[in-house]
Amino acid sequence: MSAEENRKIVQLAYEAFNRGEMNVVFDSLADDIVWTNHSWESSPKRGVFYGKSGVQQFFSNFDQFEMERFDVKDIVAVEDTVIVLVDYKETVKATGKSFESTLVHLMTLRDGKLATWDEYMDDTDNPWE
Repeated sequence: MSAEENRKIVQLAYEAFNRGEMNVVFDSLADDIVWTNHSWESSPKRGVFYGKSGVQQFFSNFDQFEMERFDVKDIVAVEDTVIVLVDYKETVKATGKSFESTLVHLMTLRDGKLATWDEYMDDTDNPWE
C-alpha cells in the first residue's frame, strides 16, 4: 500500500477511537500486532501486548484514569511507517495527579493493517506515583 493509503488507515482508526468505536480500531489491527507502551514502570499501560487480545488487555486499564484530551496534531507516513503526534492529558484516579504531553505513536503497517504500535512520551512527571 502507498504511504498515503497507510496514513488514511491510521487516520480513520484514530477518528474511530475518539468516537468510541473500538470495533473499528480493532478491525484496523493485524491479528499478530505487537503493541508496546513505553511509559512509567508503575503505569498499568506499560508493557508489550501481543495480538488483538493483548491490545484489549491494554485498553482494559483505561478505567484507572480520566483521559481529558486526545487530540491528533499530525500524521506522517513514509512507506509502511506512520507517525502520529497526539496532544494528550490524563488524570490518574488513584493519585489525582495529571499528566500532559505530546505523545509520539510510531507504527508499521502490513497489508493495510497495523502490525506494530509503539507509544513514547515525556516521562519526567509520573502521575502514577
